[in-house]
Amino acid sequence: MPSPFPGMDPYLESPTLWPDVHHGLISHIQKSLNPALRPRDVARVELRVYISDLIDEEIEEARLEIRHLETGSLVTVIEVLSPTNKIRGARGRASFIDKRRETLASEVHWVEIDLLRIGVPSVTNPPLAPSDYRILVSRAGHRKTARYWPVNIRQPLPVIGVPLREPHDDVPLDLAAVLNGAYDDGAYDLSIDYRKKTDPPLPTDHAKWVDKLLREKGLR
Repeated sequence: MPSPFPGMDPYLESPTLWPDVHHGLISHIQKSLNPALRPRDVARVELRVYISDLIDEEIEEARLEIRHLETGSLVTVIEVLSPTNKIRGARGRASFIDKRRETLASEVHWVEIDLLRIGVPSVTNPPLAPSDYRILVSRAGHRKTARYWPVNIRQPLPVIGVPLREPHDDVPLDLAAVLNGAYDDGAYDLSIDYRKKTDPPLPTDHAKWVDKLLREKGLR
């Protein structure tokens, strides 16, 4: 059963579901990209490790790295943000920002997918246009002209171009298809009670729209 929402499903942002959702998104992005990357490049899941703010233990956060198969060199980093990446002063945010700073100082492309409404946006200076969700693509050699997709909760997720090394064309990544695949594989329709409010809560205008949408679909 597909999600009832035309774009990002705000119920997937629940703290109890998000770790599993994050895993599913990473997996489906990899599944989507690798057929188009072969035989020259490959997308692999890698881990960024930092020490938790709450307990003195290592936390591992998955990301995707596209590497050139012949040389093993890094081509593109793809990050799907987690809640800790958006908490000001948190070690998870510091680890994320450090990785981005390192990447932006290199000849590696950067793709950032933020499907979480709460928390501090990753880019604050200058501030990005307000939006519920956001996708950023920064190309090596063109850092001052990064591509930005502000996405509203009522909009479908876009198809973006994942940059590779020249002269090769971008690989299209259909984020709507990625989300739908993760939703289906995770069987989230069995876990989500759409009669309840979202966690985190929605602003009043979005909450009214969600209530109307779910009533029309017979889920409330």
